[in-house]
Formats: sequence, structure tokens, C-alpha cells
Amino acid sequence: HADAPALSLLPAGRIVHAGNGPNVGSGGEEWVVRLTSHGMLDPSFGSYGQVKGTSGWDILHIHTMARGVLLAVGSHSLERYTAAGVPDRSFGPGGVRRLSTPHDTFDATVDAAGRILVLATSMSSPTKVEVKRFLPSGRPDAGFGAHGVALPRGLPHAEPIALATQRDGSVIVLGATTSKPKPSLLLARLTPTGKLDSSFGRGGIVRPPIPSRRVSLSVAVAPDGQVALAAGENFLDPSRHARLLLVRYTSTGRLDRSFGAGGVASSDASTIEHRGRVVPLLPHAIAFDAAGDTIVAGANTYGRIDRGTEVPWFLARYTTHGLDCSFGTNGIVIGNEPGSADAIAVQRNGRIVIAGHRGEALIAARYLGGGKPRTCPGEDRTTRMREG
Repeated sequence: HADAPALSLLPAGRIVHAGNGPNVGSGGEEWVVRLTSHGMLDPSFGSYGQVKGTSGWDILHIHTMARGVLLAVGSHSLERYTAAGVPDRSFGPGGVRRLSTPHDTFDATVDAAGRILVLATSMSSPTKVEVKRFLPSGRPDAGFGAHGVALPRGLPHAEPIALATQRDGSVIVLGATTSKPKPSLLLARLTPTGKLDSSFGRGGIVRPPIPSRRVSLSVAVAPDGQVALAAGENFLDPSRHARLLLVRYTSTGRLDRSFGAGGVASSDASTIEHRGRVVPLLPHAIAFDAAGDTIVAGANTYGRIDRGTEVPWFLARYTTHGLDCSFGTNGIVIGNEPGSADAIAVQRNGRIVIAGHRGEALIAARYLGGGKPRTCPGEDRTTRMREG
């Protein structure tokens, strides 16, 4: 089972995405691929448009630096490539630098200043959230937490899920508590120095109105500083209606009451019928377009249902008030091929790019964006969609 969680857009419409082979971390392979604006492998990059990673650890994020240099952030290492797709040996042996990270790494990203952030569990406990920040050189950032490590005290007995960064260097952390009797989700914001931000929510923490049983989650920060959290359910029971949820918070951690119902857009249009079976839509990534609309991408949990039949990916677009009915069918577009959308980005011309996988193959697709947004009426209605 492969994945392709990393996507970056380059000038002139070129696309870079990266993914991991089925045995990554144990002698498997990571790949970085560059496409032309027409979706063809770029022969001027690496070997016919592809570069094989050398660290043996999974890639979580790909970042474009000056002059087309690429930085691949992995769970335990950084890999840097020149614009021609050659390992940058000035960065380290084989273009690789090891990161001193715990063994359980959940997410990674690069902030606006080029600093690398890694979300993991603490080495002392699997239920302690740890955020590490590294300088672009790969060295621990002494200006963050204690010697580059922040241990948010307000997240007791929590398991890390995902993180995102804001323009000022603040960090949004999504986790799930394991406390009884009622586990819950937590969103925390850290200041640029790694402390809980008391101006966000209550003491730096908010509790999203989402049951912890929703197992597919993604978080992102909009250009205006608002925080979007997408969630989906993991079951294939036709007698129940899975809902795709999008929760939006203001930059101060308050629910945006102008969005959906009190800050939550909840739609039963999150299931599709695929060959007579109901398949839930589970979010994997979030992006924002120039108009401020939110676009969510994902797939069925494992990308497969009975008898190995693959199901397609999906896209959902939201206006500033809820699902956008000018987009696809009731705000949702179903892919015309099997596969999973693991990452999403929006080009300057408004076109939407997804990267993902089908089996062990990496895939990319591009959609026309734009159009006049129109919020769907009655988003709570049960709607069944057939694949397009």
C-alpha cells in the first residue's frame, strides 16, 4: 500500500508530488516526481521526471525553496534536491540530513520562514504530544520550546494527529485525548516560541464539536488565519448515514457562526453509491483558493471495498457559508478513476491539483476551479451521489 501525501506547486504550472512505497521505513522507497504544466513527466528533472529517495523513511511534506530547490521532509530525515532533481550533497551525505525525532511521527510541515515542524509522540510516553522545530539547515531551533522541542502541557494524555502553521509562526496542533469516560478531540495553538497561546480558545485549546469516533481528520489554516477542520466517519453500513463535517474557527479559536450551522457544515451528501454499496467519503487534505473557498479532498478509508474493488477519490468545495452547490453535484465531485487523494493544492489560475495513489502507483489529477459560488440550501438533507 503506497501513499502520496506531499504536493508542491512550481512556477509555470509545474507540479511536484512525493510519495512512499509499500515497504518504506524498512528498506522501501520514497519517490519525488515533477510534472510539466500539461501533466507529463518533466524530463529535465531527475531520471525522466522522477527521483528515488535514499533515506528509507517516509516523506510527509515537500517544500519548494529558492531557485527551484526541493526539500522533502520525512519522519526521521530531510532530503534536499537541486532544481534538476539531483541530491544536494552540500546539504549532507547523499543530500540527506537526519532529524532527531521520536520513532512515532504523525505529521510534518514547513512554515512561512522555512522552518521545519514535526509532530510526534514523546519518547517518554506514547500519549504525550511533542512538537519539534528545526531550522532550514536541519538543526534544532533553539528559539522554540526547550532546545527546539515543545511539550504542550495543556494536552494531557493526548495522541497527535496533525498540525498546521499560521503566517506569524504560530502552530495549530490537532490531537485526541485518551482520557475516560469520554475521549475527545483537541485543537491547540502554540505561539512562535512554542508556548500555549492563551488568546486562542480557552487557555490555548478548543474542543471541536466532533465525536472522537470520526477517524478521518484533516486540519489547515486559511490565508486569513481561520482554522478549518474536516472529519469523516469510517464505516460501510448502508443503514447509517455517514456525514462529512467541516468545522471553521476564527483566528481566535471561536466557532465561525456565519459558517454552516453555528460553525459546522454537516452534510449527509458524504456517501456515494459504488456498484450497489454505500461508501463514505473521508477527508485527507484541505486547501483554499483565491476567493477564500475551502476545498477538501480524500477517499474511502483504505481505497478498497469488497472483492478488491477500488473506489474513486472525491473533492468537496465550501463557500464562506457552507457547501458550494456550483461545484460538482451538491458541492461534491467524485473522481472518474479509482484511487485516493492524499494531498491538494490550488494553482494561481484557480485550477485544483490533487496527488494520491492507486495501489502502489502515484497519481495526479487537475480540475477546473472558478465559477460563481453558491451555498447549497438545506445541507443536512440526505443525498446519495453516484460516481461520475
